[in-house]
Amino acid sequence: MKISDRIVSAGARAFTAVTRKRRLVVATFHRVGEGYPVGPRQIRHHMEYLARHYEPVPASEVVSGALPGRAAAVVVDDAHRDAYEHIFPVAVELRFPLSIAVPTDFFMRGRWLWFDQYYWMLRNAAVGAEADIAGNRPRVGDRASEAAAKLTLKRMRPTERAGFLVDLARQLGCVPPPASTDEYAPVTKPQMREMLTSGLVELCGHTVTHTIATVLEDDALRTELAQCKKELEGFSGHEVSAFCYPNGHAGDFDERTRMALKAAGYKLAFTSVEGCNPADTMDVMELSRIHAHRRSAVFEKNASGLGDVQRRLFGGDDAVVGPTSAGEKADVPAPAKQ
Repeated sequence: MKISDRIVSAGARAFTAVTRKRRLVVATFHRVGEGYPVGPRQIRHHMEYLARHYEPVPASEVVSGALPGRAAAVVVDDAHRDAYEHIFPVAVELRFPLSIAVPTDFFMRGRWLWFDQYYWMLRNAAVGAEADIAGNRPRVGDRASEAAAKLTLKRMRPTERAGFLVDLARQLGCVPPPASTDEYAPVTKPQMREMLTSGLVELCGHTVTHTIATVLEDDALRTELAQCKKELEGFSGHEVSAFCYPNGHAGDFDERTRMALKAAGYKLAFTSVEGCNPADTMDVMELSRIHAHRRSAVFEKNASGLGDVQRRLFGGDDAVVGPTSAGEKADVPAPAKQ
C-alpha cells in the first residue's frame, strides 16, 4: 500500500472511531474479475471492512426502519455471473447479506444488457473502425469517443437504442450473437436459487431493460417497474420491496419516478449518488451508495463517512474506476482485435 493510501486509511479509521452518528452505508458492486478494475481481492477487503466496522443488514431491514446504529448493506448491480462466482462465496464466509439488482430481460431471458452488447462489438471490431451513432462517431480503440457514444445510447429509450445497436453492428461489420456470451452472462437460474436458498440473498428491482427511469414515458415506466417486480417475485417466491435505479445519478430519478415506484409497490430505492446515509435525514426512496474501488483506502474513506466531509468541503468525486463513473459498471473493454 502506498504511503498516501496508508495515511487515508488511518484517517478513515480515526474518523470512524470518533464519530458516533447513526448511519447506513450501502456499497455498490458491479463486475468483478480479471480485466476489470475491481477484482476478488478488493471485494474481500470491502466486505471484511464493512463487517468489521458496521452491522451487515439486508434491504428488508432498511424498509422496516429497525436498523442498528451503524448498518451496512451491499447491492450487487445487474446480476452478472461474477456475482455468484466472486461475491457470493465471500458473503457466505462472512454471513453478509446481499441484495442483487436484477434487470429481468437479462436474467430471465438471457437477452443482452445493451451496454454489454455495445462493448462486445467494440472488442470484436477492428481497431480504428468508425461508426456514427446519432452524430457521435465512436472509433474503436479510442476510449473517449467510445464513452461519448455510450452516453448517447444511455439516454435513449429501449426501442430507439436497439435500432442504433443493430445499425452499429452493420457499420462495424461485427454482429453479436442473439444472446449474451459467457463473459457477459447472467447468473444462471440454478445459481440464483442456490443464493436465495442460503438466506443471505434478496432480489432488488432494476427494470426490465436497464433503461434510465427518467428517460421512459409514464406508461413504459409503469410497465418496466411492475413487470420487473412481478417476475422477480414469481421467481423467488418472496416480496421484492427494493429498487435500484439504472445509472442512478442526479437526473436519473425525480418526483415522477418516486411516485411510480411507490405505485408499483416498492418501498425503498438505491441511487448511485456517492455517500453515506445519516439515520436522522435518510430518505429511503433516494438512498446514496459508496462504490467498490481498486484502492482499498478510498473505499475505507468513503465507508467511514470521511469522503462525505471531503466532498462537502472540496467537491469532486474520487471514486472513479477506469473510464466509467463510480455508479456505472466497471466494464472496460479489452483491446479490440487488430
